[in-house]
Amino acid sequence: MERFEGCLVGGAVGDALGAPVEFTRLEFAQVSGLQPWGGHPAGSFTDDTQMTIATAEGLLRAHRAGADPADGVWERYLRWYARQSEPGYARAPDSTCLAALEGGGFARAARNDSKGCGGVMRIAPVGLAHYGDPPVAFDLGCRIAGLTHGHPTGRLAAGCLAEIVARVTGGSALDEAIAKTRVRLTVECEGAETLAALDRAVGMAEVGAEPAEVAIAVAADPVKGAGWVAEECLAVAVAAALAHPDDYRAGVLAAVNIDGDRDSTGAVAGGLLGAMLGLGAVPAEWDAAVEDRDRLLALARELHVSFG
Repeated sequence: MERFEGCLVGGAVGDALGAPVEFTRLEFAQVSGLQPWGGHPAGSFTDDTQMTIATAEGLLRAHRAGADPADGVWERYLRWYARQSEPGYARAPDSTCLAALEGGGFARAARNDSKGCGGVMRIAPVGLAHYGDPPVAFDLGCRIAGLTHGHPTGRLAAGCLAEIVARVTGGSALDEAIAKTRVRLTVECEGAETLAALDRAVGMAEVGAEPAEVAIAVAADPVKGAGWVAEECLAVAVAAALAHPDDYRAGVLAAVNIDGDRDSTGAVAGGLLGAMLGLGAVPAEWDAAVEDRDRLLALARELHVSFG
């Protein structure tokens, strides 16, 4: 149970830490704690966590109905899309997700070539739901990311994260979880880009590199920084967890103190570290302040009861 709670709350905290500085370079804004942003109080999260919640709710809805998980998740994404006009609800929503959901209708593979991080940032609940069968988590993670992101890397990076989360939730060490997931990427005909980023993160972590250094190494555009696309976001988050495998605070701060998409790298790293270490590893002051904490905990418990 504690790993489920840690994953959802930890991801939301990482998102909230990075939100105030999402579009600010590291040299101008180092993060050490939660801060207000965009008229929202400290602890408020972005679309990353909103869509993570929608993923969890969709998985649960489909499980109760005996339906296809992708259909259940798609329906919740459409609800998220419909609420964007509500005052205070829109939290810098991902443009690719909005465009993919605009037409409504039934769940379908996205007709775009986007590999933005909007697929990987929301996928952790898939790993929780299928921690007993990590290869299923990989496949479903790819499918659910593919509802909005059509590029193979956008899908495969999400599947990779879902499997890693599944394995660490089940008790595997992070390095073992990465190694086993890596094997899957080697047999995917379109997995080279994701595999290269993951290997870069692991290799640099092995020689003591911090996530900020990994971010520079994997960034396609050094001016924009890293994390805006799926494989970069995955690489930075994995690097943060490898650099600080026993310290949620240090790991998530390392993930947001980069140049790039700092809320998404924080959200993914926070969810991964939370799944590894459990809710108790999240600093009490951050745990208490994060938005919708009770809802996140309730979802974690329902996922555990339904899929545990």
